[in-house]
Amino acid sequence: MSSSPLTDFEIRIDNWVLDAIDCAVRQHTFGSLVRALPGVYPASVAESVRRLGLRIQVPKPSGGSIRRRPPAHPPALALPHPFDSTWRFDRRTQRLLANAIASLNRQRGRVALLGTPTLVGPLVDVGIAPERLVVVDRDEAVLSDIRKRYACEAIESDLTAQDPGGPISSVVVIDPPWYMDQFECFVRAAGLLSSCGGYLIASVPPSGTRASATADRRAIVRFAQENGFALIGELPGILSYQTPLFESNALSAASIGEIDDGWRRADMMWFRREVIVTAERPSVVPSDAWDEVIIGSVRIRIRARADSSMNPLLLGLADDEIVASVSRNDIRRQQADVWTSGNRGYTTEAPGLVCAIARACRESESSISRVELLVGFRLNASEAERVVATERQLRRIVEVEEAEYETWANGGIEGVAMDQAG
Repeated sequence: MSSSPLTDFEIRIDNWVLDAIDCAVRQHTFGSLVRALPGVYPASVAESVRRLGLRIQVPKPSGGSIRRRPPAHPPALALPHPFDSTWRFDRRTQRLLANAIASLNRQRGRVALLGTPTLVGPLVDVGIAPERLVVVDRDEAVLSDIRKRYACEAIESDLTAQDPGGPISSVVVIDPPWYMDQFECFVRAAGLLSSCGGYLIASVPPSGTRASATADRRAIVRFAQENGFALIGELPGILSYQTPLFESNALSAASIGEIDDGWRRADMMWFRREVIVTAERPSVVPSDAWDEVIIGSVRIRIRARADSSMNPLLLGLADDEIVASVSRNDIRRQQADVWTSGNRGYTTEAPGLVCAIARACRESESSISRVELLVGFRLNASEAERVVATERQLRRIVEVEEAEYETWANGGIEGVAMDQAG
């Protein structure tokens, strides 16, 4: 049986891999190969290595997938949830951007940070007063953590649906989720916050991110021009990211073992505001409604829909419950009713009951009492048994992900064994 023909993008990846081996990679390790490529996802690199028959061993998970160094500013912010498409700059990039912003902000104007909350600490370190910083993010848990530490302005705003409403700034920094509808909204918001003669710094996906990346980059420049910005410089691959816990888990589920943190890179583009003009708000399909319950460091998103039965038991969407993808386009995102910050996905017949049980766990209350209060009647024996079983599932998930988070935050994933929930 013949294999399917390669796509143009797969051919490009194969050529990048061969060029990297010939020119850039000396040790010929999988991790060094990934870092030498223009942002190609490790699972795609592994497929290319196998296609090409290269003698490069793809590391297998052996208790974890990412080796990290603790960041200069410890993870005092709420753990990223995969639904927010949040990747945070590593400490080298935080310092680099803080120095770049300080050099552009010679008039000591305001600095607006759109989707870049980890830059607050480094900017304070280089002498920018917290009162001059404006942080815009849709994640209220992150903003709450920032307000506890810094006297900066923190604005909750979903830029796909509303204008940020902050003060005019001399420098605006954006790091949107790497989807074009998000980029268009972030660039428009930057225009609303930017002064004439001010600067925009944007983190842009490199050419190996996906098949459309080259065209996407042209679109980003066009978005900027439509909002009065002129491109004045770019540096390929200069920005790098911490690997979030959810992606570390996803790589492990995809049978990708140890890779040094910082393999995910981005290009930096910077623009100058030449004209005060604002493009029309782009049309963005609204996302589904989800409730969130945070237990310790674990963030659990639960679909806000009507229950179809009194059975709240969780069923994993993957064999080991961790989904081996971080893409918002993965079909399992549409199927899921529950998704955790560790990238575990589940279905359930009763998401409303799951939400009540999760809140009972958070508050150390009786889950049965919470559910009875919600439904307005006393549970029978079988209903109560399913509620208790679901509580055990949630507590086990939290226990495992708390342990994963602790080792991740301290510089490496140790790996925690977990049986199927239930």
